[in-house]
Amino acid sequence: LDIDWRLRLLLIVVSWILVYRGFLKAKKTQMVLAVIAVVAFLFFNNVFALIWGKVYEYIQTGVALSGGLKFFQVHQTISEAGKIPFAIFADRISGSVIGFFIALFGYAVLVWKKREFLLFLPLVAIGFFAYKGGLRFTVYAIPALSIGAVYLFWEIARLIDTKDKKLLYGLPTLAILALLYPNIKHILEYNKGIRPVFLKQEVADLDKLKKISTNKDYTLSWWDYGYPIWYYSDTNTLIDGGKHQNDNYIISKILQSDSPELMANFSALAVENYTEAVDSYKNYLAHNMDEKLIPKKFQLIGKDSISHAVGSGNGAVANAIFEGGTKEPRDPQELLAKLSQKGFELPKKSRDVYIYLPYKMANIFSTVMLFGNLDLVTGKPLREVVYYAGYPRSQKQGRLYISNGLVYDEKKGLLYFGREAVKVKNFITTENLPNGDIKLFPKILHNDGTLAVVYMKTYGKFIVMDLETLASNYVQMGLLGNYDKELFDLVVASPYSRIYKVRR
Repeated sequence: LDIDWRLRLLLIVVSWILVYRGFLKAKKTQMVLAVIAVVAFLFFNNVFALIWGKVYEYIQTGVALSGGLKFFQVHQTISEAGKIPFAIFADRISGSVIGFFIALFGYAVLVWKKREFLLFLPLVAIGFFAYKGGLRFTVYAIPALSIGAVYLFWEIARLIDTKDKKLLYGLPTLAILALLYPNIKHILEYNKGIRPVFLKQEVADLDKLKKISTNKDYTLSWWDYGYPIWYYSDTNTLIDGGKHQNDNYIISKILQSDSPELMANFSALAVENYTEAVDSYKNYLAHNMDEKLIPKKFQLIGKDSISHAVGSGNGAVANAIFEGGTKEPRDPQELLAKLSQKGFELPKKSRDVYIYLPYKMANIFSTVMLFGNLDLVTGKPLREVVYYAGYPRSQKQGRLYISNGLVYDEKKGLLYFGREAVKVKNFITTENLPNGDIKLFPKILHNDGTLAVVYMKTYGKFIVMDLETLASNYVQMGLLGNYDKELFDLVVASPYSRIYKVRR
């Protein structure tokens, strides 16, 4: 409790006297006092606010206001953190819809017979939140509902015949095995298609980076690859699986921008701001939490902004860059325009910055672009993006049917979105060589075309995109191998990834 220590001591002494004198022997009295103690703990320690904050973080969608700017929210793009159909919700908890209702009824019977199992109720509630908050929460309800199902079968067996031990133990065993069957089947099927997050060759690329970098350096990429980058290359990351909020904007913007200057300048600026936050946070802790040691640009966005920038990933770096030490946010578009210029003045260099572009990012690049294709003032998309990645399924009469539902007419150079035909301007075939080089075979099909098709021959993959996305840094540097040699050095190249060092 946040009260004076003398009053706290008095409460402890009084409580001890009441217990010692036997005034609290009654079970009902103990239960009431226990409830009061738990509620007081939750209230006075701000636990309710913390719980609501986490719940709100998962249920909010669209964009969220932060530091006067609007950023795209990450949870709506994570498959295991989004709303799921009821059938999947039930399957992940009990293996089937029928099994779910049996287990739920069993838990209700268990609580009715054994009130102490009410202690499992918070876990059940968190598990049920999965229906709105995503698959990752289902595991919390599994223990309680599993015990409930077992108890229900046990009670049914006792009611049928309590004298026959074979029936008493056999019926629950058979019933439990029947409930487990869908789960076992799911595990066997899941194991057939499981793949490692990183292939051996991809790890080899990061091992090469480790040999040419130091543990002070930073490697920037999408947050999905943050932990492997940190683990295998021993370099730092701006965003990763633990911190991926507003700073996602920075990475998304540099990848989808058509300006190599913006990629180089924005990367260096973000890293130097982040390391400044880390150093400031260390000084802040070393000098007994002296807030005067916090740089002004971090003070303006909240007293906890440095800790956010260092560890919790709430995007203080992006906020600090765009607020720039002023009470009013900078015009983001004006700053981005300046970052696209070669003469942009950067902070003094303290470490090297690398850009990691894996080929597998091509599968999720449409999601990556959501975060940077945003007007930070209005929260609205800047443009309509066209991007589809797929594999050829069949070929009939000069038409190629792609797995994402598109149809490409090879003779006419047209892409069909349903019945709508769109002209293709650029058709580029790429071939990745073992030494990391990329051979390009470009064609111009229609000068007035609005789309581009990249056929990655090595992977058998087709990527359909608009012309602005074709000009993006990720597509040009990562998939086509085109880069500005004045701004970047290609330090690692293989059929699996390309890693660039920002020249400063």
